Amino acid sequence: LYVPNSTAAFTKIGLENDVVESYVVFTGNQSGDHGGAVYARNAIDIANTLFENNKNTSGYGGALYAGTVRMTMQDVIFRGNVAANVGGAVYMSGSNEDVLELSGRNVTFEQNTATNGGAMYLSTGTRAYLKNATFTDNSTTSAGGALYVKGTSLEMDGVTTTGNVAGSKAGVLYSTETSTVMLNKMVATGNRAADGGVFYITDTVTEIYASCFAENVVTGSSAVMALYAGADTKVYGSVFENNESAKNAGAITAYSSEAPVLVQDCQFRNNTCHGYGGAIHVSGQTQMTLY
Repeated sequence: LYVPNSTAAFTKIGLENDVVESYVVFTGNQSGDHGGAVYARNAIDIANTLFENNKNTSGYGGALYAGTVRMTMQDVIFRGNVAANVGGAVYMSGSNEDVLELSGRNVTFEQNTATNGGAMYLSTGTRAYLKNATFTDNSTTSAGGALYVKGTSLEMDGVTTTGNVAGSKAGVLYSTETSTVMLNKMVATGNRAADGGVFYITDTVTEIYASCFAENVVTGSSAVMALYAGADTKVYGSVFENNESAKNAGAITAYSSEAPVLVQDCQFRNNTCHGYGGAIHVSGQTQMTLY
């Protein structure tokens, strides 16, 4: 499905009173460039839809490429999609002039793969809100096993992430280039990476509330959270339990972040590392507050 840019264009997939079936399946589709199943540059609503085993052989978005649009997703499953470059299931990018707005509820990402952003890659000018999203067994050869965000505003409420893998950084979420991230009631278990089992964060303002991080593993450092330059981070009322690092930081590394890090009302239980800081490793110019 190719939807070109038009100020008059508006597309609905899988919604009541639409021109297509009320339940839509995209399976086994392939593109030579962006958007293995759907390429959209206008407003688009997607509901009750399955994207499965779609891919591109060169480009972004193994299932869906969306640029300079407003998009909603509800009760959508992305499974087994592959991007040759970034965004195994979904790639979204706005611009300096146009903001891409995404609102998603009950969206599931399973076993999608890419170089960066195994499930989703959200780039410049994207403002995204996801509620009750699930990310399971997505993977990358580089960074962001589930999500890669760059210059993006991301809010997630009630998200569950399990078994996501990054070959390099961030088993779940890699964030950089003046992004803002807010997470509420996140559950992250059994995710893996070389560094940053769940998060690898630079140049980002991050707030995390009432979340649980358990049994995440890294072959390098930072079993849950790697905070580097410009990682202004606040974590409230969260639990870090049974995470493991082969090197430093069984839970959190804050290294030369040059930004304040606040950890309030959190619990650290049975985390391990084979280097420095069974739970937390702080160094460089980091200003960390614990209470």
